[in-house]
Amino acid sequence: MLRSRIDLNCYRNTTTGGTKIAVLDIDKIEWHVPHISVNDEIRLKLLKTLNSNKSICIPFRKWELFELPSLRKTKTDVCPIKTSTNLEKPRYVIVAFQTARKDSVTADASTFDHASITNLKLHLNADSFPYDNMNFQINENKYAAAYRMYASFQSIYYNKSDQPLLSYEKFKECALYVIDCANQKEEVKSSIVDVKLER
Repeated sequence: MLRSRIDLNCYRNTTTGGTKIAVLDIDKIEWHVPHISVNDEIRLKLLKTLNSNKSICIPFRKWELFELPSLRKTKTDVCPIKTSTNLEKPRYVIVAFQTARKDSVTADASTFDHASITNLKLHLNADSFPYDNMNFQINENKYAAAYRMYASFQSIYYNKSDQPLLSYEKFKECALYVIDCANQKEEVKSSIVDVKLER
């Protein structure tokens, strides 16, 4: 669970003056983990696999949050995000921008700014995702590619075909840029992956 270090970023105060401070305490967290039961035939096959001492690859999901304090006042910028192992290289990267919302009681921290982004590119060592420039012009309502990447994330990642939470019009007010880098060359050898974001 990712949560802000202080309570001011977890709620919005809409009272007149906006001076009241609230304290949020989490008393209980329930973790629902799906359990799979197999019939006896499959159970025997699984026990044989376990007894053979073969390594079993278990996929996992891990969410990480990286925060950059500010963007440079240049047209393009390359931000180093992290260095990870080949096993933990990212499959999806979600990028969001905010201005003047941190540690403010009256600001809505659940909305994001499009920041007039014209292009986003993720670099994993020598590979770039997406390969071509995106050429967004959100102020001129030319952001169909950004919305398509956002809308397809829910159906791919969660295996749901429902409508995305943000409509095309609402996306302009609360832009979430999703970069799909799941189709990567798989390497058997362990290596280091350098993750950089170019805007």
